[in-house]
Amino acid sequence: YFHALGLRLRSGRGLTDRDTKGAPPMVVINETLALRYFANQNPVGQRILIPESRPGVTELGPDIAWQVAGVIADEKINALDDQKSAGVYVSSEQSPVYGPSLAVRTVASPRLLERAIRKAIADVNPDQAVSNVQTMEEIKDQSMVIHRLETVLLSAFAAVALLLAAVGIYGVISYSVTQRTQEMGIRAALGASAGSLRLLVLRGGLWLVLMGLGLGALGAWALTRLMASMLYGVGARDPITMLTTAAVLAVAALAACYIPARRATKVDPIVALRYE
Repeated sequence: YFHALGLRLRSGRGLTDRDTKGAPPMVVINETLALRYFANQNPVGQRILIPESRPGVTELGPDIAWQVAGVIADEKINALDDQKSAGVYVSSEQSPVYGPSLAVRTVASPRLLERAIRKAIADVNPDQAVSNVQTMEEIKDQSMVIHRLETVLLSAFAAVALLLAAVGIYGVISYSVTQRTQEMGIRAALGASAGSLRLLVLRGGLWLVLMGLGLGALGAWALTRLMASMLYGVGARDPITMLTTAAVLAVAALAACYIPARRATKVDPIVALRYE
């Protein structure tokens, strides 16, 4: 199982064919459990009391002293963002359970081997049913369905917010340019180039954008920790993500400022001077 899932042994040994019924009960624990209960000592050789599991009976049996044979790397049990599940592993002969699972590792496409695996199991026991065959990628996808839905919804809301922000910036800058039509005409009449007029409008808009980005970055730095439970593989305050987001907002704001700035340079100075 450890080899099939690529779980590395950190210390001690894994389970072997010697860990059978009647042999001393041996258990392998993961790193999270080792740090939780054996933080300042070597867990290998220590004993853990676990109630006996009785197949077909709801009540647990007496405590069994399991000896720790080894420690393995943590396995993500509940979901890809699982960071704290403490786990123990025992042989099926020392602690039998109903509905065991079979893990198969292959270098080929897993679906190509499904028929061969079913045939191999049927050759051993024709009455053994095999159900719920899934690849690891399918299991991972299913575990992320809720997070994926949340991400899609947040992305949609973020896109709408970005659009509204761009429209708002465009409206404010456009109104500002309209109010300064006479000023633009006078500057043009005095020899101001189209580039200098565009720069004048862009500078005023970008100054507001930079102030907004600064305030937004402070707010994001304070509030993104609330989204930590929804993230996987990236920190709540990942600098690359925050810089990329700021760049996207800046580009959208620049586009919203450029359109009215470009329109301001197209105004005929004579018309602008007569504008009221």
